[in-house]
Amino acid sequence: MWVGHHTVISSSAGVEGPTFVGNHVHIGPGATLLGDSVVGDGTIIDQDASVSASVVLPNTYVGTELYITDSIVTGRFLMVMSIGVWASISDRFLLTDIRDPVSLPAIRHLLDRVYALLLAVATFPIWFVKGLARVMKRKTFFSEEHRGWFRVHEAIPLEDMRRSVRFTLRKPLPIYDTAKPEEELLVRDISEQGVCVEGVLTRVNNVKTFMVDAKEFAPVGPIAFSARCRWIRRRPSGENLAGFEIIEISPASMAEIRRLIDSINVQDSSSDSLCEPCASDVLHPPGRAK
Repeated sequence: MWVGHHTVISSSAGVEGPTFVGNHVHIGPGATLLGDSVVGDGTIIDQDASVSASVVLPNTYVGTELYITDSIVTGRFLMVMSIGVWASISDRFLLTDIRDPVSLPAIRHLLDRVYALLLAVATFPIWFVKGLARVMKRKTFFSEEHRGWFRVHEAIPLEDMRRSVRFTLRKPLPIYDTAKPEEELLVRDISEQGVCVEGVLTRVNNVKTFMVDAKEFAPVGPIAFSARCRWIRRRPSGENLAGFEIIEISPASMAEIRRLIDSINVQDSSSDSLCEPCASDVLHPPGRAK
């Protein structure tokens, strides 16, 4: 912990390093400064306020019981680094510049916006790289080689699929909508004719193209298929569930689904199901009475 000259820290305040506190700073009773924080010169951290992993620039007042984390603060302006957004706080009992204003309110407001813009420009490369890395991580599954699995002339007709029971995965399996690969979806139930997907926003009869990468769960290759939504339900805990019937799949992907069902640690959902039956579970194979 580094403390500058003429700084007053209350005996009941809590400070954990590494923390840098500048000159002429006042830290009130019950206030806390947690690691990786910087407090600039002339700043006041009022009673029971908390600053964690943040930078408070000089001459800023942090109000009573205000909690600041992972942010940059200067005067009335606050930027939350974890989500890359900024806000101007109008309540001067929470945040304010403690220096006497020397300019008209309109000029001060303009200066705030200019400063916010400069901060946004300075931090843009960081958020851009993080976002690009996340998108690229999900799009690595959708190479030209994988797109070949969706050729119509290679698709297996529905009547060639063998009828099978539905299984509930003990460990959720990630699945990606190729149109929105950034969405985090999970497979809850699976069979050779359909899947139950958690977290997807869709409508009944909508057709989606999915990609499943199950290499972390079983020794199988990527699985790609097109499926039509047959039912939608919202669980009491708030998650959206949707049942999809597979309508187009290549022989290679169907083989991987069968390998997944045979090798992954699954249980028959007839005794402990997380979802309603998919429409595909009640399809009748050719030659049987419907």
